[in-house]
Amino acid sequence: MSNRIGLIQKRDGDWCKDVEETGVEIIQYFKDIFTFEEPQGIDDILNDIPQSITNVKNKQLTSPVTEQEVHRPVFSMHPSKSPGPNGKQILDNVLVAHECNHFLNNKRSGKKGYVAIKLDIFKAYDRIEWTFLEKLILKIGFCQQWVGWIMECVSSVSYSVNSNREKKGFIKPIRGLRQGDLLSPFLFLICAEGFSALFNQAVRQGKLTDLQISYGGPRLSHLFFCR
Repeated sequence: MSNRIGLIQKRDGDWCKDVEETGVEIIQYFKDIFTFEEPQGIDDILNDIPQSITNVKNKQLTSPVTEQEVHRPVFSMHPSKSPGPNGKQILDNVLVAHECNHFLNNKRSGKKGYVAIKLDIFKAYDRIEWTFLEKLILKIGFCQQWVGWIMECVSSVSYSVNSNREKKGFIKPIRGLRQGDLLSPFLFLICAEGFSALFNQAVRQGKLTDLQISYGGPRLSHLFFCR
């Protein structure tokens, strides 16, 4: 017997009356995920984002891609490795998180205590606002031509829902990054820069306190992608 969705409970607490209403409810659920009201506060975030892409880099990005340019970085990587900052290991980030946690658990001096909050960003890929993404990469300094290419890749997508082996509905999203797209992780990391800017603003405004675990060491207010 194949898997089949019978009736589901709607958000108002009532149950769907039949299979057709179940399909409508499923479609509406995904429409709510991939649509939005105009996001607020984008300019406040962008004010803290520095321009880091130069005209030279933009020229390189928009120049025709050669076969050698693709071949060299791919075949220079170790089969079991992924690209990262030179001289850095992925474990470095994990060690920083553990050292901070150890410091918090063993702090004995001073009258003030610290507390660390671990945030789980639920379905973050699905909630990346395209309006924010476009404004952010422009603010970083990417040229309009390159940004246009990226947004065309991001926005040229549509979805339908399989409900009991039948395709139902047509969803044209206006937010979210595609799962499995090789470009999506890089765009998500760029969006994380905006999140980082919010933390930096909060520290400057005294809403959050950064942490220094050693004399002369860097002050940390947040860490991303650490377990």
